[in-house]
Amino acid sequence: MKFMKNIFRMELNIPKTRNTPEFSISGGTIVFSGKSIPEDAYAFYQPIQTAIATYLEKPNEQTILKFSLEYINSSSKKIITSILKIFEKSYFLGNATEVHWLYEGDDESIIDLGHDLHSIIRIPFLFQQID
Repeated sequence: MKFMKNIFRMELNIPKTRNTPEFSISGGTIVFSGKSIPEDAYAFYQPIQTAIATYLEKPNEQTILKFSLEYINSSSKKIITSILKIFEKSYFLGNATEVHWLYEGDDESIIDLGHDLHSIIRIPFLFQQID
């Protein structure tokens, strides 16, 4: 897995593959995009969780979590939920955080997942249909 990290300004980019999502941190925007069906979700998400912990040491004034997922398996869903719970704690500490949940209009499972997460994570969610 290749990624770039700038220690002076938190940036990380993991390109998507057939089974793993793109992940990037740039400024105050954190993106998850693509499929999340890795063989070992915990191993895949470990450097992402480390990067998020580093980011949250000195977060931007506003953090946007942008999710544009095509498919996600149950182990990835558990990890995404735990990541959102970490951001929820940060949000309640006064760090402006917002989730942008992008979905294709006919993708009911991704829409439902977003609504399920919104019901348990107390961060503002913005739902946006994409073509």
